[in-house]
Amino acid sequence: PSHDMVLPVPGGPSNNNPLFYIVDDNGTSIYDTQYTPYSDGNSGLRDLTVTVTGVVTATANDLGYVFIQQENKSAWAGIMCIGTGLSTVTQGQKITVTGTVKEDFGMTRLENISSVTQAGTGTITPLQLKDTTFTTYNYTGNESYEGMLVTILPVSGPKLKVVDWNCDNSVTPTTNFGEWVS
Repeated sequence: PSHDMVLPVPGGPSNNNPLFYIVDDNGTSIYDTQYTPYSDGNSGLRDLTVTVTGVVTATANDLGYVFIQQENKSAWAGIMCIGTGLSTVTQGQKITVTGTVKEDFGMTRLENISSVTQAGTGTITPLQLKDTTFTTYNYTGNESYEGMLVTILPVSGPKLKVVDWNCDNSVTPTTNFGEWVS
């Protein structure tokens, strides 16, 4: 398959992150929806309706949200899905969803899911990353893993420790978004 990215011509819109899109002869994929050349992490398909296919890696019953991931990709391949028809999906199902690309605090997701169809089954092997990958946010080092299933391997200690099971809940709010240490 061919992938071509279309960016504005120099001298175009003066904003720092003009819209762009990827042309793919196999239709829109999760990669096409997630990938961005801009450090703000915003999708070039923001506010557009897309149809993508991925393997369910998390469900409303285990993580509280549905995530799907494109097979055989090591970056820009996972996305959160919010909408109707997702309550019965299970891990390992391959589904095709139609929804609107939205950004929420820099996180790309599909909202207003209007269609969910079974497309078989699939397997996603967690990408193994060192805990130092996520010590601080860095667009180049972190953004491409957004929404993906990963295993975090400790570099400095024998294992990771959960420091707060739900540090972002509304009952005991905190400004610390770090949920683990090594």
